Amino acid sequence: MTGKSPRSVIVRCVEEGTSSPPKSIHETGIDRVLNRPILSWCDHCGTYGMGGPGFFGLELASNSVHHSEFLVLTLWGADEWLRLNGRWLAAHPKYYRMCRPMFSSLPPTFGVYEKWDEVTPCLLGSSITQFNLNDYSCEMRLIQGSVVHVLELPENKKVLPPHGSGEIRQWPDNEKVADAWVVSSETLHCID
Repeated sequence: MTGKSPRSVIVRCVEEGTSSPPKSIHETGIDRVLNRPILSWCDHCGTYGMGGPGFFGLELASNSVHHSEFLVLTLWGADEWLRLNGRWLAAHPKYYRMCRPMFSSLPPTFGVYEKWDEVTPCLLGSSITQFNLNDYSCEMRLIQGSVVHVLELPENKKVLPPHGSGEIRQWPDNEKVADAWVVSSETLHCID
């Protein structure tokens, strides 16, 4: 990270019915999310009251210690910050011709009438076996039977789709990726 630090990318939020923020993966520890089957995933977790911020969430199965809960990436349009098996998870529709992402669920008002989902077959039934975090990136190894999938927020943000405005994604020097990943069983409400 060099030069002027971009604006904050992590969205502050609280758990439904409380004024408490969810616990970050930094606070809960990575072991809490390891080896728990993924039951579902969501590209629109969270709310700000009249819509959603587009948090990305993985619903993790319960185990002997924890009930079913979500591992959530608390960034606006979080799925556009991620790659799965080296491909864009999602992108603004104006970039679909540049590189087709693995997922699109946009309504026809965006001029995209085709919907597709290559993400669900990779995630459902997978378990996170490794979760490596550094200050500005992360990589999850997911095992699904004998197949390994890699979900990442890459260090080099130039391999991600630009914002809809055309602006290249940048991670601020003063924020850490581990603080953007939270664990919660409640709906998250944005306070930013």
